[in-house]
Amino acid sequence: MTDKSAIITNKGVELEKLFMELREDGILHFTVKDNVDFYDTDIKKTNEVIKKLGGGKAFCNLITLASNTNYDKSAREYAASVESNIYTIADAMVTSNFAIKLMFNFYLNFNKPIKPTKLFLTEESAIKWLRKFNQE
Repeated sequence: MTDKSAIITNKGVELEKLFMELREDGILHFTVKDNVDFYDTDIKKTNEVIKKLGGGKAFCNLITLASNTNYDKSAREYAASVESNIYTIADAMVTSNFAIKLMFNFYLNFNKPIKPTKLFLTEESAIKWLRKFNQE
């Protein structure tokens, strides 16, 4: 693993700002920790781990956002890019936080991610949407 701060357990991989696990249905679930700020370098580190875990395979991503998550401009720009989405089929973000919803809508309209990306209030609805892409 190129990221020395990654902790691998039988449940998944813990990084400084998030925990990721590969679900039995093939969806990669990210649980973002509370009170974190994401930068492009954080997303690049996460992609390195995904590359190692999946052997270069792309995944449908379920991303559960904490209430105090912030993505700076560099993170939003990089997250929407071709380079960042090499291991992504679709992204489903889950939050009920109003401020994060506003940030996400800005991201969708301004950064225009290249992969299907949608915001949900529940994990159940996000998983249902992602499963459509796993069947293709």
